[in-house]
Amino acid sequence: DFDCWKRWWPCAGDTEKRICIFEDHLNTDWEGARIVWPAGLVLARMFEVHSGLQQELQGKTVVELGAGCALLSMTCAMQGAAKVYATEHPNMVKWVARNVRANPH
Repeated sequence: DFDCWKRWWPCAGDTEKRICIFEDHLNTDWEGARIVWPAGLVLARMFEVHSGLQQELQGKTVVELGAGCALLSMTCAMQGAAKVYATEHPNMVKWVARNVRANPH
């Protein structure tokens, strides 16, 4: 029931792991929440290239407010955060859940 684009995001420090992201560039009825915002891409890239940030996540609890496609939440989880909470508007919960289910690692 999703009409969307699928793309892969490399996981920091591990060429074998990638994050699958489903986006909908055609349906932005919730202020564009169905796309990965440029700031999210920049932050995910920072976790990829700065080992100090990766170390900071180890064992921590992370809360992402307005997760959208949940790229940052999944990046933090794959970098060793102990718990990650992705929050989003109730109308978007199915969208976030779809992306999380697509990334069981």
